[in-house]
Amino acid sequence: MTDWTTIPNDVIEAGKPGRAVDGRALRDNPIAIAEGAPGAPVVAAGWHPFDKVSVGDAATGKVWSYDEDGQTSDLITPAFEAGYEYMLYWDRISWNDDSSATAEVQVRYSGDFFQGLFSIRLGQLGQVRWNIGYVKTVLPPGIQTSIHTFEGGTADGRGAYSDPIDFVVDQQTTLYTDVTYGRVTATAFRIVVPNRKALRSGAVYLYRRREFISG
Repeated sequence: MTDWTTIPNDVIEAGKPGRAVDGRALRDNPIAIAEGAPGAPVVAAGWHPFDKVSVGDAATGKVWSYDEDGQTSDLITPAFEAGYEYMLYWDRISWNDDSSATAEVQVRYSGDFFQGLFSIRLGQLGQVRWNIGYVKTVLPPGIQTSIHTFEGGTADGRGAYSDPIDFVVDQQTTLYTDVTYGRVTATAFRIVVPNRKALRSGAVYLYRRREFISG
């Protein structure tokens, strides 16, 4: 992999002599960006953690985890920024009840209005059972359109957290289309657990990628 080199401004000022080392860095840095070298800027057009700036920084896009944040029953992501598509990914989540149930994945439009997209199955307390899945915007937030589409998938698994022994696809690569007649502004994702219960395992991440339709 080609190394990324940060070039100080003072070595490429007008009147400064050109150095071979800086010339090589100017040649190699675009390659390092394309290869995702440590320290290089994130390629915004590819999926990446919403809060990541450079490759190798500490940002992971994690918006919640049971180990770090404890239980939650109403998880809302940070607000979307215009000019990006977004993806919500949940990793092995389950809930704190002794029966199986479902949680609802929603999207927020203007103001505080949330609309349900689909439900995900949650395993019951006392069993090592969890759900993995994702949902992402297919059209960018804020575009003037009559149709806003989302892609989502979810799968139910049973077994050790790090070594699943049973894995059943519930929904996968399913398109959800919301037909409206106005300005569609998807501004956040949400996972809601019913009956004041809560998620008791796993983590949830938010990713994004640059698009050039909405600006």
